[in-house]
Amino acid sequence: MTVDELTPLALAARGGDRNALAALFGALQPEVWRYCASMVGTADADDVAQDAMIRVVSAIANYAGTAPARVWVLGVVRHTCLDWLRSAYRRRALMERLQRQPRDGHRTEHGWIETADLLAHLDTDRREAFVLTQLLGFSYEQAAETCGCAIGTIRSRVARARLDLLRAATGAGSSAVSEGREPE
Repeated sequence: MTVDELTPLALAARGGDRNALAALFGALQPEVWRYCASMVGTADADDVAQDAMIRVVSAIANYAGTAPARVWVLGVVRHTCLDWLRSAYRRRALMERLQRQPRDGHRTEHGWIETADLLAHLDTDRREAFVLTQLLGFSYEQAAETCGCAIGTIRSRVARARLDLLRAATGAGSSAVSEGREPE
């Protein structure tokens, strides 16, 4: 299903068409899961993705159709992930799990442990900009709309995320990267 076909589905779902809602979810579910896995880790991606889709169902009546449905849905997913990350308990649990994850490149069936491990080194703003543009294929304009910031801000966050990921992957300046500051 193309991105252009999603907006009419969302509008139909807004009008109460359950088949359209199911088709919209079916088309976006893999992308929603990947985004959640990148933001909160693979262990909690299923739960957070489910919470996000529940929020989409609750908010679909408010969808105006002015933004592409993909951007709107990922905006709801983004807010769900950010809410999850803001929880102090969840943050501690996430850090404990990341410390227990294998560092030998072992992959799950989804192939996301290594990626999620590297992404965990990024601060939230850089991580979401990188995930939206580089992993989910959003344009910089769509990512800016989803995040509620300027296109230049997204470009800057992606560039800094690339540098942070390179440093994290090579072990150079990893403590500074995880703290969200430049290495000395």
